[in-house]
Amino acid sequence: MNKILRWPAGEPALFFGWIATASLYCVLSLFRHWHFHSSSYDLGIADHALWHYSHFEAPADTLSHFNNLLGDHFDPTVALLTPLYWFYPHAETLLIAQAFLLTLPVFPIFLFARKRFGRFTAYVFALCYALLWEIQVTAEFDFHELVLAVPAAAFALYFADEEKWGPFYGSIFFMMMCKENLCLLAVFFGFVLMAKGQTRRGAFLSAAASALFLFEVKFLIPHLGQRPYSHWLYTQLGTGPLPAFLNCLTQPWRVLEIVFSNSTKTITILCLFLPFFFTALFSPW
Repeated sequence: MNKILRWPAGEPALFFGWIATASLYCVLSLFRHWHFHSSSYDLGIADHALWHYSHFEAPADTLSHFNNLLGDHFDPTVALLTPLYWFYPHAETLLIAQAFLLTLPVFPIFLFARKRFGRFTAYVFALCYALLWEIQVTAEFDFHELVLAVPAAAFALYFADEEKWGPFYGSIFFMMMCKENLCLLAVFFGFVLMAKGQTRRGAFLSAAASALFLFEVKFLIPHLGQRPYSHWLYTQLGTGPLPAFLNCLTQPWRVLEIVFSNSTKTITILCLFLPFFFTALFSPW
């Protein structure tokens, strides 16, 4: 049997648990869609893009008025879902794909936890992830390209922990191709590697991810979209990536002020960390 498939075959409960939870999220999102609670943003836009990809055309969109959606956000990994549209070219295909992508991290989470706590506890952690409020809310939302990055980030963390650097860099690169701002997340992956003693690897990753981000927002996306990049959302920190980064270094308290600047943000932070009593903040990762 293929080595990659050997360990899932040895844990059939994990595999079927993934299928079961993903199927439940499929029902949730499809039920919502069939009862007219979905919208053109972002489901309709993604549906337009995949339809064009499936016809080997540039991903144009009449909703956001882009002849090429890669000129709005650089997310070429969405095109990997194209084969699904050759069989069933409908928005429901995206919702089903989203459910399975969101729950796919149960596998690296199981492996990560089993190494530390044993098989039973690893199952508990995998189940807790699959049933998290955040995953439920995301599955209930219209399709978003960031769901492709969820398993990529999870596998990147697992491969880094195992020091399997080839698969790690592959996962990081895939994650960055899911959307341009995920290059910033890759920068922080690099910082964590440096903090854990992988100085050269971490410095290389942070520098490469920063360079890729600047190239995409300053040159590639404006070229494809024929208009300036318009999605810089961190104006409270600075007018661009470099000023924002420098302000984070020199005035770190401003980051905390922004994070807890209103009740919605505070509740979101609590929902992220409270289920495990904030113990994630004490992890070396």
